[in-house]
Amino acid sequence: MLASMSSVKTDYDATAGSYEQHAADSPYNAHYDRPAVLELMGDVAGMRVLDAWCSPGLYSEEIFERGADVVAVDRSATMVEPAQKRPNCLRTRDAPQGIGD
Repeated sequence: MLASMSSVKTDYDATAGSYEQHAADSPYNAHYDRPAVLELMGDVAGMRVLDAWCSPGLYSEEIFERGADVVAVDRSATMVEPAQKRPNCLRTRDAPQGIGD
């Protein structure tokens, strides 16, 4: 299992830049999936929310804007870099070794 998780992380690292652009404005992600998931979450104001495998932080940013305290992590340090640059994703990090292995 470790070999396959290692290759997944490598693949995520390699696609991080293009994934952010795709997830931000693709019809499925931006206009169907993300709005539906956020609606299902309901009112998050005042809650602490863990965005596990946050990728570029698109959910984290929206959840923060809805009043939650967000902690965002991703197994791929490269994938989490865009989230770290978002002004509303104040606490982001790559997951410690062993998480997701």
